[in-house]
Amino acid sequence: MKKKFLLMGTDVRQQYLKEMLEQQGHHTEWIQTVTPVDAAEYDAVLLPVSDSRAYYDQVADSVHGGQLIFGCNLPKKETGQNLVENVPEFVEYMQEDDTAYHNAVATAEGAVAEAILHSTINLCGAKSLLIGYGRCGKVLADRLMRMYSCVTVAERKESARAQAEAFGFDSVPFPLLPHLQKYGKEYAYIFNTVPKKVLTSKELENVSGEVTIIDIASRPGGTDFEYCRANKMNAVQALGLPGKYAPKRSAEVLMKVIEQHIN
Repeated sequence: MKKKFLLMGTDVRQQYLKEMLEQQGHHTEWIQTVTPVDAAEYDAVLLPVSDSRAYYDQVADSVHGGQLIFGCNLPKKETGQNLVENVPEFVEYMQEDDTAYHNAVATAEGAVAEAILHSTINLCGAKSLLIGYGRCGKVLADRLMRMYSCVTVAERKESARAQAEAFGFDSVPFPLLPHLQKYGKEYAYIFNTVPKKVLTSKELENVSGEVTIIDIASRPGGTDFEYCRANKMNAVQALGLPGKYAPKRSAEVLMKVIEQHIN
């Protein structure tokens, strides 16, 4: 059965999704501005992976039960006495490990590209601090190691630090400040994957002024960017990397999730 899709956002992945859906005979409309939209007539709403919540707010007043809403970090369904019939079905793109790891590959490759673009030195031989060893952190650590960067992983969980050490990485626990007070000036690169403020002014005071910081965490990120701007530090908030560096492949991964729910 052919369906009607509303795509939102400027992410290039949306363009490829639109083409794939139309090839299957579905009707699509793509709205790229962040403005209120009446989504009542659509069978499904495809929010951009980055900023899903911002775009969801533009359709929240018009969505209803029977619709599918695709995106990331979506609202939780109401439960108990607050359960209402007009709540649509929310589909988290990254809920399944296979989708999340495919996304992590594109994110890691994009992070490496951003580092090369924004630095004046090679990754090879440079010391890198990687904050967070989740899906993206694991893939990124591997890619950096394969480029012969000397990687230290910072992680809260002891089990994750053990995994990092098992793959040949040095590891340090949180809080980061004691470690950076001793070794912060040695890092040429810092990659952050944690969406909490882990690089505050206190931590940043202890790193080299020539460091390149690539923050790939979802908004608001984990870096005090105001401090970096004020002190002319090279810090990049790199969001939506799969849509920037591998939009077609990343859209194919998302399309598989969509097909599982509409067929």
